[in-house]
Amino acid sequence: MNKLRIAIISGSLVSGIVLSLLLNYYDFFTPAITENTYGIKGEVIRSLPEMLCPCPYMISFSAQKGVAIQDFFICKDSACIKQDTNFVLDPPKYSQARTAIKNDNVPWHVGDNVDIRVKFSPLQYDGSVHYSDMNARLLDLGTSVVKRS
Repeated sequence: MNKLRIAIISGSLVSGIVLSLLLNYYDFFTPAITENTYGIKGEVIRSLPEMLCPCPYMISFSAQKGVAIQDFFICKDSACIKQDTNFVLDPPKYSQARTAIKNDNVPWHVGDNVDIRVKFSPLQYDGSVHYSDMNARLLDLGTSVVKRS
């Protein structure tokens, strides 16, 4: 009886962990569009740590049309980092934004090629600016070289 309970509990725990990982990386496994009609660009930059941001790596985004960047994935080979973010690029006022990569164990170095994907929503204008997660898309920005600032 106790062995059966342990098997059920451990099975539930393992499946719970697997389900959690799948949900966390669900967007990564979702097919991404490659047609970049919003002019979104991403660039990974190695920067000197500052008082405001001790993180050694940053990612810079720009867009030609209004979008809200919700998540991004940066991958080198099969090692990926996912980070939730929530900022709006609304040209011409806010056409660029930069955020710290909050993972100290990045699998890349300056000069390495990385693949960048972003989950974004188009901005909607109707007296105010807003966006909906229901309109979110995953965009593959392709390969980028990690640069030094």
